Amino acid sequence: MDKDKIVEVLKEKVNLPDELVAKVGELLSGKSFVGNANKDDIIGGLVEKLGIDKEKANEIYNAISEALTGGLMDKVKGLFGKK
Repeated sequence: MDKDKIVEVLKEKVNLPDELVAKVGELLSGKSFVGNANKDDIIGGLVEKLGIDKEKANEIYNAISEALTGGLMDKVKGLFGKK
C-alpha cells in the first residue's frame, strides 16, 4: 500500500489529525503487516509515539491491516478474472 492510501485510511476511518498521520507514517515505514508477528510491536510503538491508548492504537492497526488485505485480495481476484 502506498503512503497516500495509508493517509487516506487514517484520515477517513480513524479520524486522525494530520500531525498524527505523519507520525504514524514514520512509525510504519518498513513494518510488515503480514500475519501478527509485528502487531504488538506496532501497537506499542503507536501508543508510545502518539501518546494514545492501546484501544486507539488497535483501531489504527486494524484499519490499515484491513485496507492492506482488501487491496491484496482485489489484486489476487484480478489475476483470476474475478471481481
